Amino acid sequence: HGHLSPESVLIKDTMLGPQVKLAWTPGQRRPEGHAPATLGFRGPGPLCCTAGDVWAVACIVLVWWSRFEPAPHPWTQFTRSNSLQKNIHDALAQQPPDLPKALLDLHLAVTVADEPFHTFLANLAKLTTMCLAWQPDDRPSIATLLEHEFFEQAL
Repeated sequence: HGHLSPESVLIKDTMLGPQVKLAWTPGQRRPEGHAPATLGFRGPGPLCCTAGDVWAVACIVLVWWSRFEPAPHPWTQFTRSNSLQKNIHDALAQQPPDLPKALLDLHLAVTVADEPFHTFLANLAKLTTMCLAWQPDDRPSIATLLEHEFFEQAL
């Protein structure tokens, strides 16, 4: 818990379709709570809870959706900052926090996409928005996430 980052997740194409695995490498767990190559994605709320992991999964999805550009984190509004971690920490300290620009860009992409990509992006935007709820109790459980229409469509 609390250590999910894009480097933690591996996707491999197999004969049965994509396979997703969590990967832990030696030295990945650090006192700061993240892998050396990226920011750790820990959401507001208590440490080591599934609600924090749900937040982290949404952050990872946004990083993948934006193809790690312009940065390997969803708060792309701070990309050119000299104090990136401080700016993200300050944004998350607000109640509710500033939304990551990558999420706003995803919602914007939904408005201009044609089918079938429109439905895919709309479901992805709904899913990530739910996962980034400020209050941990407002975030979906893992079971609820897996029943979301995004996964029905994607799988």
